[in-house]
Amino acid sequence: MFDETQLAQLTDVVQVTGTLVLQGPSLPVTVTLPVLKTVTAFKLQNAFTVTALSLPQLAHADSFTLSQDFALQKLSLPLFTTVGALSIAQTKLGDLSAFDPVQGAALKSAASLNFKGNSALSECAVSGLAADLPGFTGTVVNTGNNLCPVPCTGVVCQ
Repeated sequence: MFDETQLAQLTDVVQVTGTLVLQGPSLPVTVTLPVLKTVTAFKLQNAFTVTALSLPQLAHADSFTLSQDFALQKLSLPLFTTVGALSIAQTKLGDLSAFDPVQGAALKSAASLNFKGNSALSECAVSGLAADLPGFTGTVVNTGNNLCPVPCTGVVCQ
């Protein structure tokens, strides 16, 4: 479990070899790791108070997971170009603009996309992200997200 003081000790960390898990109800509303560039596995989980996550220098993660972060609405990953497994479950994210290259994100490669139970996220955003990643041939899980009452056009319901 992390609190704000412990999180502050990570502000100068550039690389994590292994898994970085941020979890718990004592995290601040905004979590920022300003210089983190690479991490083997990143997990933000059970962070009920976090509404925004900012990783402005992160470029690569073998695994990137957001899970049961029920308040999370905003992501900033401007340099995030490659990820192995991208998994987002039970957040309040309303779009995937932090990942979708057509929407200006830097992401160029992902091995798998797993999105489950994100009540504010349109199922079209997930299928649109898969279509927008150049050469993407990985697996896609898109269940329990906000259903579109009409067919998808790109990342939006039309």
